[in-house]
Amino acid sequence: MFEDYIRLNKELGGLCNTLYGKLESRIRGDIVVRISSILLLKMCRTVKGILLLYDHHLNEQAQSLVRILVELGINFSYFFIMLHKNPKQACRQIIDSSMIEKVKQQRASNFKGLELIADAPSREDFERTESEIISRYSPEEIKRLRKFGFTMLPLEQTAKLTGDSDVYNVVYRNFSRNVHSTDFMEHHLLQGDFMEKEKVKDYFDTRDSVSLDITFVFSYRVIDIINKLHRCGIDADLENLHVKLMSIREKNDSKL
Repeated sequence: MFEDYIRLNKELGGLCNTLYGKLESRIRGDIVVRISSILLLKMCRTVKGILLLYDHHLNEQAQSLVRILVELGINFSYFFIMLHKNPKQACRQIIDSSMIEKVKQQRASNFKGLELIADAPSREDFERTESEIISRYSPEEIKRLRKFGFTMLPLEQTAKLTGDSDVYNVVYRNFSRNVHSTDFMEHHLLQGDFMEKEKVKDYFDTRDSVSLDITFVFSYRVIDIINKLHRCGIDADLENLHVKLMSIREKNDSKL
């Protein structure tokens, strides 16, 4: 089962690269294509990282990246909703939030290091851009933009609006433990003296199946949205992979 999921996600990773290639030639002059391609590239590399970690038996570390993928999938789904409501505002918010975050990071380091890079923006350039962005929003809006990014919403609330509350509560929250240095439970289980070995194996098998299933589902969603949004013509490839997912799930269910 585990290897089936690995192969399926590797196939999806290949399709992701194909889709990115289709977008590359259309980036200039189309801000929606550019943003889609940026988010797609982030997703492609995250999936590659997940599979590399699994290939090296770093399953707990892979879950940290699955968490990132879930967050990316939820936010991209919400960006798609925003596009339908107001394309210009949706694009502006995602660009403005990125710049606001960049200025925040620079200010935290007191803008050190800029002088080491040729033709880098100055502190004044960053602060001027920040002032321009702030002028476009109300005080409450800019507060939420700084705190939550382009969605202006906590991820939990965004997940409700995209229909992902269950994944947020069950997967995102659980996999968040691997981001922190003080949660040792899964590594404790790896030592094999905490509970019966068979129960530990069942736990890890179930966890990894869920992890790789979610990796596929959230990656597939982003690819599917981009394919439809920009008419990239990979519908048959996506349908073929979906059929393979259903086959793996059926095989998994038959073992329960």
